[in-house]
Amino acid sequence: THPMSNLNRQSIATGSAQTIIASNSSFSYIYIKVDEGTNATDWVQIKLGGDALIRLNVGESFFLPIYSGVLVEGEAQGGACKVEYGYWTRA
Repeated sequence: THPMSNLNRQSIATGSAQTIIASNSSFSYIYIKVDEGTNATDWVQIKLGGDALIRLNVGESFFLPIYSGVLVEGEAQGGACKVEYGYWTRA
């Protein structure tokens, strides 16, 4: 695979979904990890294409293949969180 985005970190606030990956131009593999939260019980709701599909607690991560053109958003629950993320396209 060829990296499209090196690993990045982003703060995710509560209250509304925030863009993590605006849109991927081809079939991609995405990685997201919740590095830290305001509290140990905080978590991030991950939306793929506008649908809430994944819940990640502090310290949890996932690696997922997705089709092109998918908006990836996150919304912190409880308190603000920091996520680490990256994505790669299939060669």
